[in-house]
Amino acid sequence: MPLLVRTLPNQRFTCQACGRCCRHLALGPVEPALVADAQVAAVGRTVADPWYHRWDEGIFLATRNGACVFLDADQGCRLHAALGPTRKPAFCREFPFFVLKDPRGLVVLARPDCPYVLEGTGPRIEALILGILALPRPWEIPVFAPLAVGVLLGMAVPLQAWMTLEDALMELVEAEPPPSPEVLVARIRAFVYRALRRTEPLAGPSPWPALRARFEALAGRPLPEAPPDPLRDAAFRHAVQVTIMGKRFLEVGGLPDALGLLLADVRFAPAFSPCVRLPVALSDWWRFTDTAAVQKAIRGLRPLLADAFLGAGDPAVSK
Repeated sequence: MPLLVRTLPNQRFTCQACGRCCRHLALGPVEPALVADAQVAAVGRTVADPWYHRWDEGIFLATRNGACVFLDADQGCRLHAALGPTRKPAFCREFPFFVLKDPRGLVVLARPDCPYVLEGTGPRIEALILGILALPRPWEIPVFAPLAVGVLLGMAVPLQAWMTLEDALMELVEAEPPPSPEVLVARIRAFVYRALRRTEPLAGPSPWPALRARFEALAGRPLPEAPPDPLRDAAFRHAVQVTIMGKRFLEVGGLPDALGLLLADVRFAPAFSPCVRLPVALSDWWRFTDTAAVQKAIRGLRPLLADAFLGAGDPAVSK
């Protein structure tokens, strides 16, 4: 019996060859069978030596100033030029898509840390699914099958209960767009507490001064409040959909932590990359926060992110 395949119906993507996916991301693992081919492409070219590293997780391409050593000045890929698209590492060919298996089948989504996914240009992901699933994968498709899923502060639900809750949350997020990210999180928070027959706790002191100070220290620059951007609410809603359906909240800990982090993302990203349109600023920010050192620091911020999820320090919003 064929597996059910689910995706976001309105997600679109077409590559604009901007080269951002070749910077400040984990560039691997590379299939061992491709190392010899890549060595041929590296010989006689201006590629830093060594051009790859062997780590416990596998073989990863080296970087120079944060960019893949095979990235040309014109944002082209030397591996692509020398070997053709079918001999590039599988992780390169799959980006920005990712595939996940859950109890209902396969989930195929595009990562919003590519700015052109957020901008929604190109064909619908639905039309690309067969090609995405046909890509060679030297690794197994990740399986989402935890015994319990963290949905509230200190509270988890069984896997099947999460799957039911996920459907309801996706319907909530896809309903009438809220006027702000804070209102959307307030609606999600209120819905989950009601669904689990729990009372919402009172929000404590604002976490935002401490979060701003921590992220400014990590970024090495001031992150002042950005002026309102008409693209902000749609970008946030899109990121929330991918976080819920793609179960990406597990990377942070649980749903409250992930939604609190997304609120921080849309607050701080515009100042991190000023003078660029919001999808690009968010892309730059998410690639920065995806680095190992920042990820480790973010895990230490979970209590503050949980307070952000609870609405601490925000003006009263409609639920």
